[in-house]
Amino acid sequence: MDTQHTQHTKSRFATNGDALSPWETGHRAQEEDPSLGELLKRLSNDTGDLLSQEVALAKAELRESASNVGKGAVKIGIALLFGLTGALALTAFLIIGLGGATGGHYATWALVVGAVEVIIAAVAANGARKAMKPSEIKPVETIETLREDKSWAKDEMRDLKHDLTSTPASSHQNREG
Repeated sequence: MDTQHTQHTKSRFATNGDALSPWETGHRAQEEDPSLGELLKRLSNDTGDLLSQEVALAKAELRESASNVGKGAVKIGIALLFGLTGALALTAFLIIGLGGATGGHYATWALVVGAVEVIIAAVAANGARKAMKPSEIKPVETIETLREDKSWAKDEMRDLKHDLTSTPASSHQNREG
């Protein structure tokens, strides 16, 4: 069993003699400092990947928000339809009942009942307007991670600048020689 495991491990890192194995490449990369070009390429790639991920996150958040708003709007529409039908039936019943009880003053009671319903509707609409203000449709999570990403990029650039300015010229000559 040990022989099979060793052969499998060797075959995973075999290169047929034409290049370094991934294992050797990793160790060699750790031994040598990456060049400025490599560092900038890594920074560029990482930044591009990060931005792509942020865009995907923003799209997902906005899709979820839009879906929730759409579902809520459908439910409100159905509730309004049934509520309006019920309110009309109750209004008619109230006007007919009060008009019959007061000797046929249907018009007066229609005016009173209509005025009361308009006041109730205005109060309810004002409450709904206030409730809708705080719920903004914006990708909160994406905004937060973008702030973190900005901080990360600043730190990376500061570190790169520090590395470039603190490396003496003689150390580059020592590596070449």
